[in-house]
Amino acid sequence: MGRFPAFVAVLAMVVAACGDAADPPATSASSPVVSSTVGATSTVVPAVTTGPTTTVVAPTTTSDGGGPAAGPPPYDTWTVILASLPFDEFTRDDAHQRLAELSASADGGVLVSNDYPSLNPGFWVVYDGVFERDFQAIEHCQGLQVECYHRYLGGAPDVAPVRENGQALLWLESRFGLDLVAVSLATGDAVRTVVPDRGGGEFPGQPSIHPNGVEAVLHIGFEDSWFSCEATVGNTFRVDLKRGSVEDFGMGFSPLYSPGGRYLAWIEAPGCLEDPEEPLFFIAFHDTVVVRDLATGSERRWRPGPGLAGTADGVVLGVGWAADGEHLFFSLEDGLRELPVAAPTSQALETLALVPVQGYEPGVAVVPLGELASGELAVRWSSFDEQEGFSGGIDLYDVDVAERTPLLDGDGWMVAAFDRSHGSLAYSDGTRLRSVGEVELDVDVGRQVVGIGW
Repeated sequence: MGRFPAFVAVLAMVVAACGDAADPPATSASSPVVSSTVGATSTVVPAVTTGPTTTVVAPTTTSDGGGPAAGPPPYDTWTVILASLPFDEFTRDDAHQRLAELSASADGGVLVSNDYPSLNPGFWVVYDGVFERDFQAIEHCQGLQVECYHRYLGGAPDVAPVRENGQALLWLESRFGLDLVAVSLATGDAVRTVVPDRGGGEFPGQPSIHPNGVEAVLHIGFEDSWFSCEATVGNTFRVDLKRGSVEDFGMGFSPLYSPGGRYLAWIEAPGCLEDPEEPLFFIAFHDTVVVRDLATGSERRWRPGPGLAGTADGVVLGVGWAADGEHLFFSLEDGLRELPVAAPTSQALETLALVPVQGYEPGVAVVPLGELASGELAVRWSSFDEQEGFSGGIDLYDVDVAERTPLLDGDGWMVAAFDRSHGSLAYSDGTRLRSVGEVELDVDVGRQVVGIGW
């Protein structure tokens, strides 16, 4: 896929809004405003939360369209709402009468708001049209000659997409770029689109979900990041998976929560430099491993010694957590090493002992993903040849017996991620999500997977 450059920059991510404050509130959850800042640019969007907590008993019926054979609109779509009629004041026949008055479209219908956790319960909803994207619904509403507003149809926006809810958080390719989508691990169906339509040279990093299940950290890189010093160094961001709020976390990239959630690790560069070979371009050597203790807020940093610091040979290619949550694996150009969190920060990274990973051709980069609870090390390997092009794969490696178990190989970029206990590893095989370990996955999500969090 080639979606991750050697150095990555970062963009704050905002959860898609489901309407604005002027829209009628009857069929949508309330939408408090959340502000997120990227550099000097401030973006204000409505964040989606749940509606009233009062239990509303729906009538014994289901959503229907213009005729008895029509079914309810599918999840993870948008519609234009023409009217919302409370159950205790109106019947289904009343709703269909209102539909006849307001819309002559064959795509119009009546749905029950209780069928969609993204809507407030207790209403007959008169709608017109079903759309893949919010802007399509907005444009449709603008073309109608009646009062209307757009709404998202899907799962409850306050439920974090984590495995306990039977979901994973995936970056998926789409016609418009990339979407961050909560997907059912049972069926592969989209439950809700968390962030839509990233693209245009953007490279999203893996979302790492905290064991509390309600927040994630991630980065996004840019194809043209070299035009900006700040973007070349990069930032990481924390996303509240319930409310959709986004906050700047710090500098660097590849943020990763430890098993148990005590620590957050990432890679950073001390700064950027003007590229001596390309005027007006910038370079950054991400040669620093950072671990923050989330309980105390304290941070520890390890770098190579003076001979490698600030050079291409000293760049940290990747990090992954050991299953005990107290050790990190990382790679330099010359191989893979293990770093205890308790190691003194004066320890130069290249002085740590190499982990004996064998069976790879010279010149192949082996980057750790982390360690399964059962003890195998998961790695991503890659190589580039001018004749053969790019090749790579994902393997499990048993260091004790020097045994390599290939999981996947090919000529595209491959992604894999541990669950939050490190009991299982999920990896993408095109549109299919598979796994090894305690949880067995084999589900087709229908679109190319370019990032995994679960």
